[in-house]
Amino acid sequence: MKKCLSILLTLVMVLSLMPATAFAADTYTVIFNSDGGSAVESQTLFPGEKAAGSAGCSPARRGR
Repeated sequence: MKKCLSILLTLVMVLSLMPATAFAADTYTVIFNSDGGSAVESQTLFPGEKAAGSAGCSPARRGR
């Protein structure tokens, strides 16, 4: 019984030292500035993912 209690107490102490954000999935929102051109929607990505162009979207800007 003492051994189980000791293990449980140790586990609680270790978990209390870890920040809660260590268990959350990080995401990043990529926002595009079209600078007067056609609108490009933002994208939410996980670490390591690359932003991709939207299917059928060819951003364009007139006058330059």
